Amino acid sequence: MSKTFNIYLEGPSLEFAIDEIWPDGDAPENPTEEDVADAMRNYGFNLIRDWNLDDGLEVWINGLVKV
Repeated sequence: MSKTFNIYLEGPSLEFAIDEIWPDGDAPENPTEEDVADAMRNYGFNLIRDWNLDDGLEVWINGLVKV
């Protein structure tokens, strides 16, 4: 029998400043929730995607934009 691991992704809502989302200073002039979602899609979920943990995972920005 193959060994398995149960991994749960759960936690509180987290608040990030613009300079934390775009640490290179390349943030849009007036970032929107969609801009944050794009940044997360491009950079923030590499490990989650690499491990195929994004199936069924829902992440929302200010309750408006789903990542």
